[in-house]
Amino acid sequence: MVATRYVGLGRETTYRTGVASARWAEAGANIGHDQGIVKQEPMTERAFKMWQIGQLNIGGKIGPYKAAPCDILGDLLYGVLGGETVTNPIALVYRHLFAPADTIKSYTLHLGAGVNERKIKGGFVDALTIRLANDKPLEVEADFFSGSAETKETLETPTFTIHQQFSPQAHTTTMFIDAADLASVVYGVEFTIKNNIPKDKRALDSREMITKRIGDREVSGIIKMYFDTFDIYDKMIANPPTSFTLKGKIIHTNFVVDPQPYYLEFELRKCIILKDAAPENKPLKEPLVIEFPFQAFYDTTGGFNAEAKVTLQDSIALYGP
Repeated sequence: MVATRYVGLGRETTYRTGVASARWAEAGANIGHDQGIVKQEPMTERAFKMWQIGQLNIGGKIGPYKAAPCDILGDLLYGVLGGETVTNPIALVYRHLFAPADTIKSYTLHLGAGVNERKIKGGFVDALTIRLANDKPLEVEADFFSGSAETKETLETPTFTIHQQFSPQAHTTTMFIDAADLASVVYGVEFTIKNNIPKDKRALDSREMITKRIGDREVSGIIKMYFDTFDIYDKMIANPPTSFTLKGKIIHTNFVVDPQPYYLEFELRKCIILKDAAPENKPLKEPLVIEFPFQAFYDTTGGFNAEAKVTLQDSIALYGP
Protein backbone atom coordinates (compact mmCIF):
# COMPACT_ATOMS: atom_id res chain seq x y z
CA MET A 1 0.00 0.00 0.00
CA VAL A 2 1.30 3.46 -0.92
CA ALA A 3 1.60 5.76 2.09
CA THR A 4 -0.37 8.99 1.63
CA ARG A 5 -0.13 10.26 5.20
CA TYR A 6 3.32 10.78 6.66
CA VAL A 7 5.80 13.24 8.14
CA GLY A 8 9.08 13.69 6.30
CA LEU A 9 12.08 15.88 7.15
CA GLY A 10 14.97 17.02 5.01
CA ARG A 11 17.81 19.16 6.38
CA GLU A 12 18.44 22.19 4.21
CA THR A 13 21.92 23.08 3.01
CA THR A 14 20.79 26.61 2.20
CA TYR A 15 18.16 28.25 4.39
CA ARG A 16 14.73 28.35 2.69
CA THR A 17 15.87 26.21 -0.25
CA GLY A 18 13.62 23.18 -0.12
CA VAL A 19 14.98 19.62 -0.17
CA ALA A 20 13.47 16.14 -0.30
CA SER A 21 12.92 14.15 2.87
CA ALA A 22 15.85 12.20 4.25
CA ARG A 23 13.66 10.18 6.64
CA TRP A 24 10.01 9.70 7.44
CA ALA A 25 7.80 8.78 10.38
CA GLU A 26 4.31 7.40 10.71
CA ALA A 27 3.36 10.36 12.86
CA GLY A 28 0.51 12.76 13.19
CA ALA A 29 0.97 16.50 12.79
CA ASN A 30 -1.11 19.60 13.35
CA ILE A 31 0.58 22.34 11.34
CA GLY A 32 -1.43 25.50 10.72
CA HIS A 33 -1.02 28.28 8.15
CA ASP A 34 -1.59 31.84 9.40
CA GLN A 35 -1.62 34.57 6.74
CA GLY A 36 -1.40 37.29 9.39
CA ILE A 37 -4.13 39.39 7.78
CA VAL A 38 -4.29 42.91 9.22
CA LYS A 39 -7.83 44.33 9.10
CA GLN A 40 -8.71 48.01 9.08
CA GLU A 41 -11.02 48.87 11.95
CA PRO A 42 -14.44 50.15 10.76
CA MET A 43 -15.11 53.74 11.75
CA THR A 44 -18.19 55.07 9.91
CA GLU A 45 -20.07 51.80 9.43
CA ARG A 46 -20.12 48.27 10.81
CA ALA A 47 -18.62 46.41 7.83
CA PHE A 48 -14.94 45.54 7.45
CA LYS A 49 -13.86 46.76 4.02
CA MET A 50 -10.05 46.95 3.94
CA TRP A 51 -7.27 44.48 4.74
CA GLN A 52 -3.56 44.06 4.19
CA ILE A 53 -1.17 41.14 4.46
CA GLY A 54 0.86 40.83 7.63
CA GLN A 55 3.48 38.37 8.89
CA LEU A 56 3.29 34.86 7.47
CA ASN A 57 3.51 32.11 10.10
CA ILE A 58 3.27 28.36 9.66
CA GLY A 59 3.62 26.13 12.67
CA GLY A 60 2.26 23.62 15.10
CA LYS A 61 2.99 20.16 16.47
CA ILE A 62 4.64 17.06 15.03
CA GLY A 63 3.39 14.15 17.10
CA PRO A 64 3.34 13.07 19.81
CA TYR A 65 4.47 9.86 18.15
CA LYS A 66 6.14 6.66 19.31
CA ALA A 67 9.83 7.02 18.38
CA ALA A 68 12.06 4.26 17.03
CA PRO A 69 15.66 4.00 15.83
CA CYS A 70 16.30 5.34 12.32
CA ASP A 71 13.11 7.39 12.01
CA ILE A 72 13.05 11.21 12.29
CA LEU A 73 14.12 11.21 15.97
CA GLY A 74 17.76 11.98 15.12
CA ASP A 75 16.70 14.79 12.78
CA LEU A 76 14.55 16.35 15.49
CA LEU A 77 17.38 16.11 18.03
CA TYR A 78 19.87 17.70 15.66
CA GLY A 79 17.28 20.29 14.68
CA VAL A 80 16.58 21.43 18.23
CA LEU A 81 20.15 21.27 19.59
CA GLY A 82 22.24 22.16 16.54
CA GLY A 83 25.46 20.25 17.30
CA GLU A 84 26.45 16.70 16.40
CA THR A 85 29.57 14.61 17.00
CA VAL A 86 29.64 11.16 15.38
CA THR A 87 31.72 8.11 16.23
CA ASN A 88 31.65 4.67 14.62
CA PRO A 89 32.15 1.99 17.33
CA ILE A 90 31.77 -0.90 14.86
CA ALA A 91 30.82 -1.30 11.23
CA LEU A 92 27.33 -0.01 10.39
CA VAL A 93 26.75 1.38 13.90
CA TYR A 94 26.99 5.13 14.54
CA ARG A 95 26.92 7.02 17.82
CA HIS A 96 25.54 10.56 17.57
CA LEU A 97 26.19 12.96 20.43
CA PHE A 98 23.81 15.91 20.06
CA ALA A 99 24.90 19.00 22.00
CA PRO A 100 23.70 22.62 22.07
CA ALA A 101 25.05 25.05 19.48
CA ASP A 102 24.56 28.77 18.99
CA THR A 103 22.95 28.20 15.58
CA ILE A 104 20.42 25.63 14.44
CA LYS A 105 19.69 24.14 11.04
CA SER A 106 16.59 24.68 8.95
CA TYR A 107 14.46 21.86 7.58
CA THR A 108 11.96 21.24 4.83
CA LEU A 109 8.86 19.59 6.26
CA HIS A 110 6.83 17.23 4.06
CA LEU A 111 3.33 16.31 5.18
CA GLY A 112 1.54 13.58 3.27
CA ALA A 113 -2.05 14.83 3.20
CA GLY A 114 -3.97 12.22 1.25
CA VAL A 115 -4.03 13.22 -2.41
CA ASN A 116 -1.15 15.71 -2.30
CA GLU A 117 1.72 16.78 -0.08
CA ARG A 118 2.17 19.96 1.90
CA LYS A 119 5.76 21.18 1.54
CA ILE A 120 7.04 23.76 4.05
CA LYS A 121 10.59 25.01 3.64
CA GLY A 122 12.74 27.11 5.96
CA GLY A 123 11.38 25.46 9.10
CA PHE A 124 12.87 25.07 12.56
CA VAL A 125 12.46 22.68 15.47
CA ASP A 126 11.50 25.34 18.00
CA ALA A 127 11.00 22.84 20.84
CA LEU A 128 11.33 19.11 21.37
CA THR A 129 9.75 17.09 24.18
CA ILE A 130 10.77 13.54 25.09
CA ARG A 131 8.42 11.56 27.37
CA LEU A 132 9.02 8.28 29.16
CA ALA A 133 6.14 6.64 30.97
CA ASN A 134 5.59 3.34 32.76
CA ASP A 135 2.76 2.25 30.45
CA LYS A 136 3.72 3.17 26.88
CA PRO A 137 6.66 3.44 24.45
CA LEU A 138 8.84 6.53 24.27
CA GLU A 139 6.90 9.53 22.97
CA VAL A 140 8.35 12.49 21.07
CA GLU A 141 6.62 15.77 20.29
CA ALA A 142 8.08 18.71 18.36
CA ASP A 143 7.05 22.34 17.93
CA PHE A 144 7.76 23.22 14.30
CA PHE A 145 7.82 26.77 12.94
CA SER A 146 8.40 28.33 9.54
CA GLY A 147 8.11 31.87 8.25
CA SER A 148 8.14 30.76 4.62
CA ALA A 149 5.26 30.06 2.25
CA GLU A 150 4.05 26.49 1.86
CA THR A 151 3.41 24.79 -1.48
CA LYS A 152 1.39 21.85 -2.71
CA GLU A 153 3.49 19.02 -4.19
CA THR A 154 3.10 15.46 -5.38
CA LEU A 155 3.42 12.78 -2.72
CA GLU A 156 6.84 11.39 -1.89
CA THR A 157 7.41 7.65 -1.65
CA PRO A 158 8.32 7.26 2.02
CA THR A 159 10.14 4.34 3.61
CA PHE A 160 9.67 3.82 7.32
CA THR A 161 12.01 2.36 9.92
CA ILE A 162 11.86 -1.40 10.37
CA HIS A 163 12.78 -1.18 14.05
CA GLN A 164 10.54 -1.55 17.04
CA GLN A 165 9.76 1.55 19.06
CA PHE A 166 11.88 2.43 22.07
CA SER A 167 10.11 1.10 25.15
CA PRO A 168 11.18 1.63 28.77
CA GLN A 169 9.49 -1.62 29.80
CA ALA A 170 10.40 -3.89 26.86
CA HIS A 171 14.02 -2.74 26.74
CA THR A 172 16.73 -2.13 29.34
CA THR A 173 16.17 1.23 31.04
CA THR A 174 18.13 3.16 33.66
CA MET A 175 17.26 6.49 35.26
CA PHE A 176 19.99 8.01 37.39
CA ILE A 177 19.51 10.98 39.68
CA ASP A 178 23.10 11.74 40.58
CA ALA A 179 24.68 8.36 41.47
CA ALA A 180 21.46 6.45 42.25
CA ASP A 181 19.57 4.46 39.63
CA LEU A 182 15.95 5.22 40.50
CA ALA A 183 14.30 3.49 37.55
CA SER A 184 12.38 1.31 40.01
CA VAL A 185 10.74 4.33 41.72
CA VAL A 186 10.47 6.80 38.83
CA TYR A 187 7.30 6.17 36.83
CA GLY A 188 7.48 9.10 34.44
CA VAL A 189 9.99 11.59 33.06
CA GLU A 190 9.65 14.23 30.41
CA PHE A 191 11.88 17.09 29.36
CA THR A 192 11.67 19.83 26.76
CA ILE A 193 14.45 21.62 24.92
CA LYS A 194 13.18 24.97 23.64
CA ASN A 195 14.84 27.51 21.34
CA ASN A 196 12.36 30.36 21.91
CA ILE A 197 12.48 31.51 18.28
CA PRO A 198 11.36 35.18 18.08
CA LYS A 199 8.59 34.56 15.57
CA ASP A 200 7.60 38.23 15.25
CA LYS A 201 11.04 39.59 14.32
CA ARG A 202 10.98 40.27 10.55
CA ALA A 203 12.57 42.65 8.06
CA LEU A 204 10.72 45.71 6.76
CA ASP A 205 10.68 44.42 3.18
CA SER A 206 9.25 40.93 3.69
CA ARG A 207 6.38 39.24 5.48
CA GLU A 208 8.44 36.03 5.58
CA MET A 209 11.34 35.20 7.92
CA ILE A 210 14.21 35.72 5.51
CA THR A 211 16.96 35.54 8.17
CA LYS A 212 17.37 32.89 10.87
CA ARG A 213 16.51 34.06 14.36
CA ILE A 214 16.76 32.09 17.60
CA GLY A 215 16.29 33.09 21.22
CA ASP A 216 17.34 31.82 24.63
CA ARG A 217 17.69 28.06 24.99
CA GLU A 218 15.68 26.56 27.82
CA VAL A 219 15.71 22.99 29.14
CA SER A 220 13.01 22.02 31.61
CA GLY A 221 10.98 18.99 32.58
CA ILE A 222 8.92 17.01 35.07
CA ILE A 223 9.86 13.93 37.10
CA LYS A 224 7.15 11.68 38.53
CA MET A 225 8.15 9.15 41.16
CA TYR A 226 6.94 7.11 44.10
CA PHE A 227 7.81 8.66 47.44
CA ASP A 228 9.92 5.68 48.51
CA THR A 229 13.05 7.75 49.04
CA PHE A 230 13.74 11.19 50.49
CA ASP A 231 16.89 11.70 48.39
CA ILE A 232 15.33 13.96 45.77
CA TYR A 233 13.00 15.64 48.27
CA ASP A 234 15.98 16.58 50.40
CA LYS A 235 17.45 18.44 47.42
CA MET A 236 14.32 20.55 47.20
CA ILE A 237 13.92 21.49 50.86
CA ALA A 238 17.59 22.33 51.33
CA ASN A 239 18.11 26.05 51.84
CA PRO A 240 19.35 26.98 49.31
CA PRO A 241 18.15 24.00 47.19
CA THR A 242 20.78 21.71 45.72
CA SER A 243 21.02 20.68 42.08
CA PHE A 244 21.22 17.18 40.60
CA THR A 245 22.12 15.44 37.37
CA LEU A 246 19.42 13.47 35.56
CA LYS A 247 20.74 10.74 33.26
CA GLY A 248 18.49 8.25 31.53
CA LYS A 249 19.13 5.51 28.97
CA ILE A 250 16.98 3.10 26.95
CA ILE A 251 18.93 0.24 25.38
CA HIS A 252 17.06 -1.22 22.41
CA THR A 253 17.61 -4.85 23.41
CA ASN A 254 15.58 -6.15 20.45
CA PHE A 255 18.15 -4.84 18.02
CA VAL A 256 21.78 -5.61 18.83
CA VAL A 257 24.61 -5.54 16.28
CA ASP A 258 27.70 -7.53 17.12
CA PRO A 259 27.43 -6.69 20.11
CA GLN A 260 26.50 -2.97 19.99
CA PRO A 261 22.86 -2.17 20.78
CA TYR A 262 20.93 0.79 19.50
CA TYR A 263 20.11 3.16 22.34
CA LEU A 264 18.92 6.59 23.38
CA GLU A 265 20.63 8.35 26.29
CA PHE A 266 20.18 11.82 27.74
CA GLU A 267 21.99 13.80 30.41
CA LEU A 268 20.65 16.98 32.01
CA ARG A 269 22.93 18.95 34.32
CA LYS A 270 22.41 21.28 37.31
CA CYS A 271 18.73 20.46 37.57
CA ILE A 272 16.88 22.58 40.11
CA ILE A 273 13.39 21.73 41.39
CA LEU A 274 11.27 24.80 40.77
CA LYS A 275 8.47 24.32 43.28
CA ASP A 276 6.94 22.08 45.92
CA ALA A 277 7.15 18.35 45.34
CA ALA A 278 5.50 17.26 48.59
CA PRO A 279 3.23 14.22 48.25
CA GLU A 280 -0.48 14.40 48.97
CA ASN A 281 -1.43 12.28 51.98
CA LYS A 282 -3.67 9.43 50.85
CA PRO A 283 -5.19 6.28 52.33
CA LEU A 284 -2.74 3.41 52.76
CA LYS A 285 -4.21 1.57 49.78
CA GLU A 286 -2.76 4.26 47.48
CA PRO A 287 0.97 4.88 46.95
CA LEU A 288 2.49 8.24 47.87
CA VAL A 289 3.77 9.96 44.74
CA ILE A 290 5.54 13.21 43.96
CA GLU A 291 5.72 15.20 40.74
CA PHE A 292 8.15 18.07 40.46
CA PRO A 293 9.01 20.50 37.68
CA PHE A 294 12.68 21.30 37.19
CA GLN A 295 14.99 23.32 34.98
CA ALA A 296 18.49 22.39 33.85
CA PHE A 297 21.28 24.97 33.84
CA TYR A 298 24.56 25.31 31.97
CA ASP A 299 27.38 23.26 33.51
CA THR A 300 31.09 23.40 32.70
CA THR A 301 32.10 20.52 35.00
CA GLY A 302 34.31 18.01 33.21
CA GLY A 303 34.08 19.99 30.00
CA PHE A 304 30.34 19.25 29.67
CA ASN A 305 29.64 22.87 28.64
CA ALA A 306 25.90 22.48 28.20
CA GLU A 307 22.62 22.10 30.04
CA ALA A 308 21.69 18.94 28.17
CA LYS A 309 23.14 16.42 25.75
CA VAL A 310 21.47 13.50 24.03
CA THR A 311 23.15 10.44 22.48
CA LEU A 312 21.48 8.28 19.85
CA GLN A 313 23.12 5.12 18.54
CA ASP A 314 21.68 3.70 15.33
CA SER A 315 22.62 2.87 11.72
CA ILE A 316 22.38 6.41 10.30
CA ALA A 317 25.85 7.63 9.34
CA LEU A 318 25.23 11.37 9.77
CA TYR A 319 22.36 13.72 10.60
CA GLY A 320 24.36 16.93 10.39
CA PRO A 321 26.19 18.59 7.48
